[in-house]
Amino acid sequence: MNQLYEVVKTGLFAKDYKLRDQIIGAGISIMNNIAEGFDSQSNTEFIHSV
Repeated sequence: MNQLYEVVKTGLFAKDYKLRDQIIGAGISIMNNIAEGFDSQSNTEFIHSV
């Protein structure tokens, strides 16, 4: 996530606040989805999915 912040601080992202905020929001959403998916995997759910 730190790398994402470094990228959006420079170049055209630094001047386009709306685009910068959308990119950061998308990065946060991806991280949250990965964490939520990992957290929801219980043994019972795994057995039912197999």
